[in-house]
Amino acid sequence: MNDVSIYLLKKNKLLKGPYTLDVLKDKGLKANDMVWFKGLDDWTEAKNVEILDEIVDSKAYNGEESKGFFARLFRSNR
Repeated sequence: MNDVSIYLLKKNKLLKGPYTLDVLKDKGLKANDMVWFKGLDDWTEAKNVEILDEIVDSKAYNGEESKGFFARLFRSNR
């Protein structure tokens, strides 16, 4: 499966790729990065794609990433 061509769709709608699995391992892949490759029906979060399980950086997404910088900086510590 290393020969699959995987595309990334970033938040700013910038399409990147294609990448191989080996290249994505080196680049780093966040759990909420949107990916597509032949065989997927639509763009899918990397955390929901089984072949990417070993290379998804689950620590890079803790649920707060979608919040803005200042919201994280000044969040309540209750």
